[in-house]
Amino acid sequence: MIISLHNAHLLYQACNINILLFDYRGYGRSTGTPSETGLYIDAQAVYDYIRTRTDLNQEKIFIFGRSLGGAVALHLASHLAETEATPPLYCVIVENTFTSIPGMAKRLFQVFILDYIPSCYYKNMFSSITKIRHIKVPVLFLSGEQDELVPPQMMQKLHEECTSSKKQLIVFSDGQHNTTWLSRNYATQINKFLVECSTLSEPISSSTGFN
Repeated sequence: MIISLHNAHLLYQACNINILLFDYRGYGRSTGTPSETGLYIDAQAVYDYIRTRTDLNQEKIFIFGRSLGGAVALHLASHLAETEATPPLYCVIVENTFTSIPGMAKRLFQVFILDYIPSCYYKNMFSSITKIRHIKVPVLFLSGEQDELVPPQMMQKLHEECTSSKKQLIVFSDGQHNTTWLSRNYATQINKFLVECSTLSEPISSSTGFN
């Protein structure tokens, strides 16, 4: 959480944005037990709350997620796209996010037998590689080339599979899994992307922080 707060403060200053951070069920001081469905419900609840705030610019609500938070962010963005929610998101930003849990299992355990295990045997899937194809709003991919947990190739794959007409992959050569935000020009690149989104002719949407 300390890392998240420092990261949020950096973006708050550099991008002049309001930021909402929250703990999923079972994380931090939130009660309950974590699960894929539960995390999706939590993200939707936060999004629904944001949409009730009349003091916020509802045309510029975007979601940001790192690692597992990126998978949750992509699910929410995909769900909003499929349900044609209005107003749409301003954009989506994901950082050092994996393609799916089965993909990560193969990466972490490197056991060939995992190639033959059906998806139904995984308790959680977090299939971002499938959901990214439904997202049409602008998407920014931030990847740390020195990520010691999530292979940078997964971020490249997510970028390739993204069907948005406005997408960008930025690779930080010194970025590690939890410290890519310390890389040079990190906040500047994010702010640049947000400004570019505002010049698009089609309306889009913005907001929070999933970590």
